[in-house]
Amino acid sequence: EKREKREKRDAMATEKRKKREAKVKVKAKTKVTIVTGFLGSGKTTFIKHVIKGIRGTSGQGRSHKDKVKIAAIVNDFAEFNVDAELVGALHAEPGHSSGRRKGSAPLELSNGCVCCTIKDDFIVGVLDVIESQKPELILLETSGVSDPYNITAALRQSRELSELCQLDAVITLVDASNFQEMYVKSLAMQNQIRAADVFLLNKVDLATEDQVEQVRGMVEKMHAGCRVLKCVRAAVPIPLVIDVDTSSPSVSVEREGNSVFQLPGFHLELDALGSMTFKSTSPFCLRKFQHFLLSLARNSGVVRAKGFVSFSLMPSRRYELHLVGDRYEVCEVVDDVYGVEESVAIVLIGTGIKSSELRQRLQGCVDHYHEESDAASASK
Repeated sequence: EKREKREKRDAMATEKRKKREAKVKVKAKTKVTIVTGFLGSGKTTFIKHVIKGIRGTSGQGRSHKDKVKIAAIVNDFAEFNVDAELVGALHAEPGHSSGRRKGSAPLELSNGCVCCTIKDDFIVGVLDVIESQKPELILLETSGVSDPYNITAALRQSRELSELCQLDAVITLVDASNFQEMYVKSLAMQNQIRAADVFLLNKVDLATEDQVEQVRGMVEKMHAGCRVLKCVRAAVPIPLVIDVDTSSPSVSVEREGNSVFQLPGFHLELDALGSMTFKSTSPFCLRKFQHFLLSLARNSGVVRAKGFVSFSLMPSRRYELHLVGDRYEVCEVVDDVYGVEESVAIVLIGTGIKSSELRQRLQGCVDHYHEESDAASASK
């Protein structure tokens, strides 16, 4: 009898141990934060802000989440993925363009829209990132023309992804200073607003109070109850945008709602959006390129330009270019850790853009024989 009791006790202890071990083996799902927003709204700046903030290197002290393992996936429907280079620089060793830490560089999904034309690449890419980097959080930056509902549907409907991933939040950004009527007409942007768990009204320092309130009113009309945060250079407190509770009934019902129009795979054609990439091994003439940028505002159809440029007047320096609407910014790259070999590599995005004409005009900016630098030397 004692022996039977001991065996029964041992069996119960073994069963409890197995249950404990099973709990340990169950891994928490990788959280996915989708960062969306129209062209030039500040998505890449936001991604960089979050990565720096979680690592405790943003100048605001160490975050309580400084041990969270993060992976980034960057989608650009253009051929050259500028944003992946910008995010990838955070994983690079200073002074070495090829010094990105093994396994930590962002996954690039280029030359297509992650929500439709390269959806299969997206699913495979997420699975590869989880396997190779084992992150706790994935920051997914969509292209400026992606429909987030198609992406959230992929996370739910793919058996492999649903077992490994959990949607944390959809963060939508908009440029308050450059909001145009054409954006509201974009089917993709309408869904970007409707899908948002948190809406970042970015670049308020460049907008008037009337502009800010106009955009806020439009957002609240399209998505009542959405959390709206005003910000400059996409800088917001990390706890307000990471670990957002999207499991509440109101949010899950809204995500599944039949009122949402899920865009078809040809939605880029519906929005009449296109892109072109221009690369050159020779630098630009600064004067000619400035004239080109100023002329873009006049009926070119270009609403966004980004990339890297060098000028013959300053051949040893590289610059980061960003153009949104009629406003552009050219900043010197202090520590060149980007993996771009060409002197010039830029992307133009817009509606009804004439690629051949724009390419010809850009080719006219190239200073093949360094005439500008020679002229500067002769004048000294």
